[in-house]
Amino acid sequence: MEVDTITEMFKLSEENYRNKNYRYKNYIDDGDSKTYSGIINSVPYSNTAVIKKECIDYVLKRMRSKLQEFKRKNEGLDGKKLINR
Repeated sequence: MEVDTITEMFKLSEENYRNKNYRYKNYIDDGDSKTYSGIINSVPYSNTAVIKKECIDYVLKRMRSKLQEFKRKNEGLDGKKLINR
């Protein structure tokens, strides 16, 4: 449903703002690849590409969880064991 709503919004931007020639050129993504691929597949504009921008909050969240997982799997990365050597 979200994919259909977003693609419809992109398509209607030209129709609703015909005199001003408005187009959505950037799409801020939350990590859901289905929505962006839906926009690309619907080809909302003939001469304009839609660019995907990654939401920084989701990038930071994924990076933090990967770093915490790496730290758990690799002992001694926190520096506590280095002091006792």
